[in-house]
Amino acid sequence: MENEKLVIDAITVLANKLGTTGTHLWEVLVRQAPISSLIDLSTFLITCIFIFFTTKNSIRCFKKYEKDDVDVLLGVSVFLMLMSFVFTMICLAQLWDASNWLSGLYNPEYWALQNVMSSFK
Repeated sequence: MENEKLVIDAITVLANKLGTTGTHLWEVLVRQAPISSLIDLSTFLITCIFIFFTTKNSIRCFKKYEKDDVDVLLGVSVFLMLMSFVFTMICLAQLWDASNWLSGLYNPEYWALQNVMSSFK
């Protein structure tokens, strides 16, 4: 009972800061949950595609460098390897928040509650 009162108070305070009602704020947050989750998921998938293509092209450039011995190809290959590494680190950072994607898609009320409570930390 006390937790419910804290949540209601938190939503009311946040709604007052935004100049709206708590009910309207809650409805907007629940509707925003799947949208936000799909944006995060699509960003993750685009990052994975970049990893695939940068790794593939890096290997292709390195094999061509071994065959033709052109120094520019080695530089391009190393650059693409570094980009692949950077995209991999970004992808791992995005995976850290994967539970938030799932809660936004399958349980938007929980996602909204998390966002409300995180605004008061």
